[in-house]
Amino acid sequence: AFPGGLSTCAVSRRARGIREVHDRRNGLMAEDGRLTTALTNPGIIDRLDSDIGDYLSPFGIELERRGNDTATLTVPAPDDGPVATLVVDVHEEGLVQTVGPLIRTYLRLSPPSVPPCRLRAVVRCVFVIDALEKIERFGSEQRSNCLGDQESMSARRMRRHVHMIVRNSMGSALCLDSEIVLPRYWRRTTEARESGREVPLTRAAMDAAAGEGGDSYPSMRLVEWGSDGEDRLDATPAPLRVDVSTRMCTVRCQPRIFRMFAGTQQRDCGDSRENTTAIPFANDCVRKMPAVVACIEKPGNLHRLLMLCQDYAHTTTGTILSRLLVVVPDEGRIDEFEGALDHFQRTVLGPAADAAEGDTPLPRPTFAVEADAVRAAASLAAGRD
Repeated sequence: AFPGGLSTCAVSRRARGIREVHDRRNGLMAEDGRLTTALTNPGIIDRLDSDIGDYLSPFGIELERRGNDTATLTVPAPDDGPVATLVVDVHEEGLVQTVGPLIRTYLRLSPPSVPPCRLRAVVRCVFVIDALEKIERFGSEQRSNCLGDQESMSARRMRRHVHMIVRNSMGSALCLDSEIVLPRYWRRTTEARESGREVPLTRAAMDAAAGEGGDSYPSMRLVEWGSDGEDRLDATPAPLRVDVSTRMCTVRCQPRIFRMFAGTQQRDCGDSRENTTAIPFANDCVRKMPAVVACIEKPGNLHRLLMLCQDYAHTTTGTILSRLLVVVPDEGRIDEFEGALDHFQRTVLGPAADAAEGDTPLPRPTFAVEADAVRAAASLAAGRD
């Protein structure tokens, strides 16, 4: 079975943007051109059910539940070009799992007037899979067999990565115009790594790996490295490119997604959907810093929030820290959060924090306990201390 209980289909796009779905057992392309995906992961099913009820149903996205553990997701195929494109370059194999939450954020921050099928998400796997990196631990017979099985081993590994993208996006990746550029793998001629070379992982190998489990892939296009599928990026409007080289990269780039969508007028999902031909960028000179309220249980989690605020400052002319309210569990722990803030300013901001000591102090967020949160938030929104 597919890792985590996901059974779907592999999707490819023709030159004119029409999708074809290939599945040996099930007809997963409906007569009206919609795409269907069979799901057996309860967590993904529950989240998609909630999302469809909240904001996805006006776009023709449907979920038919069959009990608690199985369901069929139906999404419309894109009938026009993308309105926005997110391109994520993943530089290390172990970081693929961080992409899913970013894709979900991409969908959630998009204007409610934009159909999800017109949001393109491209994940480019720029790493190289070495399926035999631990070959020295194999037995002699296993070593011999693995030398002739390197592509299928790499495909099975990549298949698990595709599932992690879908699972960690809580199914959001299945609602978008999603594409995965497959990585290369290291093909050895002997047990020595020096005898190998980089070879693109093929869709045929991915299809074969899916057949081994009796299931097919998520409804996401799989593009081979170096194929003409990558050329389509040149025809998309102003893609937002993200490089993922650490576990924090996808978290820290979220303000860039916010900025990309910030200039779009927030319209309801009526006839105005037809007018969404492009996503304009916001004008920093006229945008007012928003007031932000964050509830944090542990001081250790404050670091990620402060990193977001710091990165947001690089995309605007102002600072968001002075407009940030952090709600903490109880008054006795405020000193811990203050200490975490001081540590962040010393270790991350470094010279900037030292220079501010003799000049204007660096902006700081406001800390408040839950009982005082409403009053503190109202004061912050009104611009009062």
